[in-house]
Amino acid sequence: MRERLGWVVLALLAVVVGYGFVVEGMRPETVWSEGGWQRFLVFGGLFGVLALGGRWGMVAAVVAVGGFGMWRVGPVAVLAPVYLLGAFWLTGGQVAPRARARGWMALLLGMAVWLFGIGLAVHFRVNYWPVYIVAAAVPYGLGWRRIRFVWPERVGWQEGVLLFLLLAHFVVALKPETGADALAVHMTAPALIAHEGVWAFDYQRFAWALMPLGADWVFTSGYLLGGEAGARLLNFGVLVVLVGLIRDVAGRYVGEERATLGAALFASTPLVQLVTGSLFVENVWAAVVVGAVVAAIDGELLWAGALLGTGMAVKAGTSAFLLPVILAAVFAGKRRGLVGMAGLVLLLGAPGYLNAWWRTGNPVYPFMNHVFKAPTFDSAVPFGEFRFREPLRWTTPYGLTFRSADYYEGEKGGVGFQYLLLVAPAAFFLRERRARMLAAVGLAAAVTLYLSQPNIRYLYPALALLSATLAALPAAWVLVGVAALNTLFLPAAGYAHREFALISAAEEAAYTEVGFPQRALIGYLNAHAPGETVAFFGGNAVLGLWGRAYTDQWHSYPYSRDLEGVGTARALRDSLRRLGVRYVVAPGDGRTKYPAANALLRPLLGTPVMRSGRFALFLLPDFVGPDLLVDGVFDSPGEAFAFAGKWSHNAEFPEALGGTLSYSDVAGSSVEFGFRGTGVEVLFTRAFNRGEAVVLIDGVERGRVNQYGAQTRWREVWRVEGLAAGEHRLEVRVAGNGFVDVDGVRVLGA
Repeated sequence: MRERLGWVVLALLAVVVGYGFVVEGMRPETVWSEGGWQRFLVFGGLFGVLALGGRWGMVAAVVAVGGFGMWRVGPVAVLAPVYLLGAFWLTGGQVAPRARARGWMALLLGMAVWLFGIGLAVHFRVNYWPVYIVAAAVPYGLGWRRIRFVWPERVGWQEGVLLFLLLAHFVVALKPETGADALAVHMTAPALIAHEGVWAFDYQRFAWALMPLGADWVFTSGYLLGGEAGARLLNFGVLVVLVGLIRDVAGRYVGEERATLGAALFASTPLVQLVTGSLFVENVWAAVVVGAVVAAIDGELLWAGALLGTGMAVKAGTSAFLLPVILAAVFAGKRRGLVGMAGLVLLLGAPGYLNAWWRTGNPVYPFMNHVFKAPTFDSAVPFGEFRFREPLRWTTPYGLTFRSADYYEGEKGGVGFQYLLLVAPAAFFLRERRARMLAAVGLAAAVTLYLSQPNIRYLYPALALLSATLAALPAAWVLVGVAALNTLFLPAAGYAHREFALISAAEEAAYTEVGFPQRALIGYLNAHAPGETVAFFGGNAVLGLWGRAYTDQWHSYPYSRDLEGVGTARALRDSLRRLGVRYVVAPGDGRTKYPAANALLRPLLGTPVMRSGRFALFLLPDFVGPDLLVDGVFDSPGEAFAFAGKWSHNAEFPEALGGTLSYSDVAGSSVEFGFRGTGVEVLFTRAFNRGEAVVLIDGVERGRVNQYGAQTRWREVWRVEGLAAGEHRLEVRVAGNGFVDVDGVRVLGA
């Protein structure tokens, strides 16, 4: 009866999925580029031909794709992750001999040891590739007798499906990095450590420098030995570990064939391509968390504690799994060792948070600063991920599946179709108590994580846990069909994945020019202006810059906060000079979200140092702008206007002078400028929300201008004449009973 209900639920959910495809207009051609789809078909065809040869054909496919990788990024970048993963596995077997029989578990425990060790090493100037080569050689020297080449006992079509998906992720991981998180954080930290030999934990330079960076320590080892491609391929290697773990766990409850298809279901999702095709932390995070849950259910509580502590060092969201794991261990009758588990969680997980607390007073800096109130970050409002805010509803599973773009950085269909379709039916077929506990932990953590941050990517470890239970559905054709459907939507991972693999250097250059155009500009700076401080407008993509970077977003918090109050090009230029900035990387058309920056860049647009894609590199001139306005019309904001207080500057009013307006409703805010002449006209806008402006010349009030009007009237004029010929100073001050704007000025009678 129970299994019949499972089939009924599956049939009903199949109707829902069909409805979603029709209503949401789900079509694979909307996510692939023409070239990407053609490459994918060629890749699939070649793999299919080789796979017809059975085990040796699949070996040939691995060799061929590995050879392609060596051709694209070099042998060292491909072999370095293999060398490191082997060192992790041998280390795990040495610190936990009983884990040797559980290959994936030994590797995860070894990675936990390495992650902890690198987290200590980055405090010291010892992080150079020869040191890491020698360090990784130690476990090989101690454990070389245990190294064996293991051939699978059986290689069937199910293994072929899984291998095809993993190799597809491999060729995507060969591309150069263009992901926003990686360019700002997860590749930037390893690159700076490789360059400087140490990580400074300078939260004044990078507001994220004290966040949990455990996965970045793992990536650092890959970067030191294999460069950027080495770090990306190590991330892929951890995905292989995670998928292997899912297969191993599912194989305890169902046959090996269905377990392989369950792992393939997970690997087939666009979300997996998102976090593997760019340097996100989720593969490392999910691997240690899934390992911890499995270890706890098996009664290996010390292993679970080590992996949960490592998870805390990677991402604070691991806390969502702590209580479910403890309850799972208790219900499994594995109470002995809970104290030791808690001790290992603290030992391996707490140091990063204690370091942040010691340096700033906030253990989760810069998050929750409205509670801990570190003085170097905004404490008025909570800081976090606010792009995705969909509340938890009964329709959320449908929304996650068919409206994924509302829940993560990719396109609709990004989470895959199996979770909506198969999670509930599979629950009716779970006979093993431990399998049900696995599903319960995954669901409980998923709900907790979603309530904290409604982003699909943050559910990744929970989805991996649930994937280990989907193979309970006794219908291989359903599992294969859904995996195939997911595969058709792989580029829903995001725009950068529409092209699938890159074949030639020209394709790679074009891909980089679109996805990370700043790379060429940063290369120029490192070659011709090494160590220079650079201001970036239009994002946080600073990977590879060896000088100090200031960006216009929260990653450079004090600088980005101060930008909001800079009203003129002159004030911005002075601010940049105080910071030692001579070079600016900005959109090549000079359009940023800051009018002061636009005014500063406007005279430089014709003479950039270098252009790359939509960005350009500008050198700030070493001159002092005009102090006085003489004979003519001048738009506000401009270089000679000095704003004080809180002003807004808007470039979206075509009817205004120059299409720009400067306005404020904060009493006491003011704008000043100097001019040489016998009179001056102040241009402003009449409108229903305007108030009164106080006008002073040379410190003496000369009148009050009521800017109110029932209808909007542009470029209204307030004039004063008959001044003594010479230099004067004019100030417009907000009275506080409405908005006051200054559109521009005209100087008379110089």
